[in-house]
Amino acid sequence: MRMNFQSKKMSGSASKDRMIAKFMQLTATGEKTASFCLSIHGWKLDEACDYYFSNPEKYARDHKQQIMVDRKKIQHLFDRYRDPSADVVSVSSSHDGLLRFFQDIQLD
Repeated sequence: MRMNFQSKKMSGSASKDRMIAKFMQLTATGEKTASFCLSIHGWKLDEACDYYFSNPEKYARDHKQQIMVDRKKIQHLFDRYRDPSADVVSVSSSHDGLLRFFQDIQLD
């Protein structure tokens, strides 16, 4: 009976390893992040991926995965392309912020 328990335990472990590998492949995360997110969501791959992509900084556990946001840089980027009269990035006859953005990233 003990061998039966061990084989079930090993197959469960192998299944979790496959899920971790699949999560890592889908999300480009590390093993710690994958394991953490999957365990939080009951080892349901679809659910874990959905929650990860909706809030990656909440789930990041790998050092290289930590997401740092510099709000000043984001504000500077927005200000560079925004329409001052509407406080949005837009394309209009009076303002072409979106077109300038496309030119800056060399998108034809």
